[in-house]
Amino acid sequence: MPFTDRRSPDYLQNLYAYNEWANHRVLAAAAVIEERLRDEVTPGASAPLANLMHVLQAQASWLSFWRGVERERLPAAPAHGAAEWLRDQFQRSHEQLRLFVDSLGEQDVEGVLEHRAGGKTRRWALWQLMMHVVNHGTQHRAETALSLTALGSSPGDLDYGHFCDVRASQTSGTLAMMRTLYAYNEWADNRIVEALSGLSDSELLRPRGLSHESLGMDLLHLLLAQRGWLSIWEEGAPVIPLPGAGTGRHLDNLVDGLARAHAAIRTFIDDLSDEELGRPRVDNPDGANPSVVEGRRLPLWDMMVHVVNHSTQHRAEAATALTALGRSPRDLDLDDFLVRS
Repeated sequence: MPFTDRRSPDYLQNLYAYNEWANHRVLAAAAVIEERLRDEVTPGASAPLANLMHVLQAQASWLSFWRGVERERLPAAPAHGAAEWLRDQFQRSHEQLRLFVDSLGEQDVEGVLEHRAGGKTRRWALWQLMMHVVNHGTQHRAETALSLTALGSSPGDLDYGHFCDVRASQTSGTLAMMRTLYAYNEWADNRIVEALSGLSDSELLRPRGLSHESLGMDLLHLLLAQRGWLSIWEEGAPVIPLPGAGTGRHLDNLVDGLARAHAAIRTFIDDLSDEELGRPRVDNPDGANPSVVEGRRLPLWDMMVHVVNHSTQHRAEAATALTALGRSPRDLDLDDFLVRS
């Protein structure tokens, strides 16, 4: 169900409309294999039911915090009819989130929230936590999608960019928000790179059931997406060179390529203004992305948010495989980055 109240920032409405859309796609795929929802079929990942319960609980808990009310604790899923129960619980959560988002004004999202525990005080702007919840959902939907696909019930494309073909943002957030998102994106990429250290090319390129089969190819896809979208944002400027570390090893090439992409994106953001984020860019079909069959116009804001969301999805897949190898990259949450930075 789309948002209709335009008093609140539309870019947040769009993010939460996307979050709802993506959850529904995963829930529909989960309902097809309901009898297998408790099965742990993907090494390094929780069972689909556990992952979806975690997403649901996070949405409820953070919403309670934003409202300043006691944390809501969800009941256990029933032994039978778990898919229908999940659908009903998510519908209730989405309705509550819609009401909250619709109640916000432009100034509200900059409001500071505090949490005191263990003698320490943590502070966030509301928009930071709201983006964390969407990003967290993306991470766990990606893990769940791996398991559902392995069970023969893929939820299909869960990209924010794909959703924006239907519903693009009418307003954009701020440059400060975008700087935070891309500082997070770089930090999270680097955590994955650290966990890869020491893996041979044969280990990196071994099929592991990821969306691009192997760790190496999944992360190459992540890198090429960052590189390709940057060229679109620069409206035809030459793309950054492909990785070319001297050793020729796949891992060295990934490390080199990601460092180049991060540096180029940082330079691009340094030259941006808040107004520029709302200006459309055109994504033309060029053979690099088979899903683009005709040119499409999207605000720069949506394109840039898509790349962070897309990277989160593929980092989640990579983290699942690395965890199965005993190489967990540790927490990749936006909130964890905010606390550390």
